[in-house]
Amino acid sequence: FVPPKSSFYWNEISYTNLRHVSTFDKGSKIYIGGSVSHLLSLRMNERWDSSMINFEGGGFLNASGLYTRDFYFFNKPIKGNFLLSIPLFGYLIRPNYTGVPNFINHEIPFLKEFYGNGYFVSFFSFPRLKSRIWMDYPISSGNRIQFGYEWDNYSFKNPHTISATSHTFSLNFLLKTR
Repeated sequence: FVPPKSSFYWNEISYTNLRHVSTFDKGSKIYIGGSVSHLLSLRMNERWDSSMINFEGGGFLNASGLYTRDFYFFNKPIKGNFLLSIPLFGYLIRPNYTGVPNFINHEIPFLKEFYGNGYFVSFFSFPRLKSRIWMDYPISSGNRIQFGYEWDNYSFKNPHTISATSHTFSLNFLLKTR
């Protein structure tokens, strides 16, 4: 038995607005606010029927919190950050043929079937948790290097159960221009 495998593509665009609410000690701060995000999760299977493409897509309003801490490494200041986002409510599209082999209803137009299964969701019907940890380390001339890790997990039960997790490591160069 060869288990099925799929290619996994994940795209998310988000805007976060946070307000400073507390300072613990020198260099530790907490920010709380909200964010708006769009998620597209796509899996391509090695099949040639309607179950070949599985996806979820939607827009969400999230509650977000950020903890920052300043510390020193080799006598250079580093800013450590931890961000947590939880969706409060949103709208999710997941076609009814997603993941079902050989299921296409030819009597319904494709786009109507494609967008016909939209769901208003809340945290209880679409549990999702997104966390991101990153550190900014100064290099030369005001430029910075950023190391990060992001973990994102969600599950949904309509029309069929899905549970997806994403692990992302990042290395970014933040360059100062003028």
